[in-house]
Amino acid sequence: MKCLDNGEGIGIKLRKEDLAKYTKRSDLMLGSCPLKDDGTVEATVKCGLQKTVVDETVTYTGKLTSKKETGVIVRRYPVDIEVSCSFCCLEANENAEVKPKFGLIIGKVELKGPSAHYPLTLDILDKDDKKLAEGKTLVEDLGKDVKVLIGGTPKGLKVRAEKCWSTPGDESHKDKLSYTLIDKSCAVDNTVSTTGYGDSGKDQLIAFKLFTFTKIPRSHIVLHCDLVACKTKEECGKCKPKESPKKPLMKKQGKPMMPSP
Repeated sequence: MKCLDNGEGIGIKLRKEDLAKYTKRSDLMLGSCPLKDDGTVEATVKCGLQKTVVDETVTYTGKLTSKKETGVIVRRYPVDIEVSCSFCCLEANENAEVKPKFGLIIGKVELKGPSAHYPLTLDILDKDDKKLAEGKTLVEDLGKDVKVLIGGTPKGLKVRAEKCWSTPGDESHKDKLSYTLIDKSCAVDNTVSTTGYGDSGKDQLIAFKLFTFTKIPRSHIVLHCDLVACKTKEECGKCKPKESPKKPLMKKQGKPMMPSP
């Protein structure tokens, strides 16, 4: 970031790794002026910058923001950064990086049917595939892969997720917002993958890309799951594709038979 040479505004030049999720640079704006494809913009008061003069110091202030998202969830950080420059005391730092972090927290774990007899567990894995201590939060960038591991069954039994959903870490919104990742053992979110894990695949590894909620873009997410256990050779927790509705059989129309004379 720098003050414009003509003293009439602010100039920004993003490096490739800055706000890398925004590959389309025009989704970012300084004031009301979008960035160019090369990640640069020169903004003046015509872009909505505020100009103040105190003694002999002229200061321009504006916000670097991102295009408003329209979906229920987002996998990139909504940008809202205040920038300013002053002619007598500018401290430009072109190496400054913004690396917001978000968290994944384990919430409610519901055990279905006979599964309630077993101490089934749901754990977050760190980047080294080690379990996080209970109550700890995994902190990571939006859009990064995160993994949770379901386990706790004795030998001869396996555990699977029937449903997993998330709510915001902000308690005041948990009853108003939710996002389903797995339903009826089928992935609903297209970044979700599930695989058997451990001895005979009796545990289950669930991976997805970290997101947050559009309406509360600075909130962590809390993951909840309904778990079920069954014998290793049984098919509990298996996604069953929806069957196409069967077409009714067409009855062949024939001529009515005439009674014999």
